Amino acid sequence: LRASTVLASRASWGGAAFNVLAASATTATSSSSSTLSILHSPQQHHQQIRCATKKAGGSTSNSKDSAGRRLGIKKWPLQEVRAGNIIVRQRGLKFKPGDHVGVGRDHTLFARQDGRVVFTKIAFRQGNKKKKRNVVHVYPADQVLEDHKRRVAHFQQVSADRAWKHEKQAEFDAQRRAQWEV
Repeated sequence: LRASTVLASRASWGGAAFNVLAASATTATSSSSSTLSILHSPQQHHQQIRCATKKAGGSTSNSKDSAGRRLGIKKWPLQEVRAGNIIVRQRGLKFKPGDHVGVGRDHTLFARQDGRVVFTKIAFRQGNKKKKRNVVHVYPADQVLEDHKRRVAHFQQVSADRAWKHEKQAEFDAQRRAQWEV
């Protein structure tokens, strides 16, 4: 009788192993003392361990992203600009202001007068190193077009001279090969 009351009070714990022991204790007649010793032994107390079913996610501190700042060249060489037009938006002075070009607080280059945009590279020395600097100018449209036409004509002449030189070199090489083959 004592064993069954102990079992009944412990039945509220639940668990399959305890219920099997309770059934064996109720069927035992005079050997209830051995059943009680089994019930009170420390090996018989089973604890359930609950494992995580999902991995814990860590927090991120650098997951936000901002929209692009739309930097870059807004007016390309030989493009017409009016006074106040933005030519280049930049961080720092990658492009330096030249003639008739101003600089804003955020290093934006803008036209100070109407005209056409001209980009040039100026060589300079910084210590022992030779460097080139991008410079942006705005000149009157007619002056820029004349200068551009002159440069194009010069480039075409240089290209023609190079083509003639290559052609003459090819003829010379062919004659040399013919001499060596005979």
